[in-house]
Amino acid sequence: MDHDTALAQAASFDCWTSLLSAPMHLRTTVDTIPRPVRLAADTALVDRWQPAIDTLPLGFKVGLVWKGNPKHHNDANRSIPSLTQLALLWSVPGVSFVSLQKGQGEDEVREA
Repeated sequence: MDHDTALAQAASFDCWTSLLSAPMHLRTTVDTIPRPVRLAADTALVDRWQPAIDTLPLGFKVGLVWKGNPKHHNDANRSIPSLTQLALLWSVPGVSFVSLQKGQGEDEVREA
């Protein structure tokens, strides 16, 4: 819904504001904005895996996990039935794919 339409219907809403005014109404200040979370890799793991990563061709490295927990209520929408469904991606120039799959589906790498 555009701004003018929303404004015309504002009386029927419990609360309405334009998106860029929300910080003002929520009394947001520079001091109340949380600092960004910075994730850092464990240096021991970096040292362990760097030699394997260095053997890959130059270009993008893409880690893939294609199957989740089969007991998850939404697994059908979160998992790919077979890694072979992604086979066309293997021919994308400048991209190396790395399996990060653990558990069910891990053996599919040999077939793909």
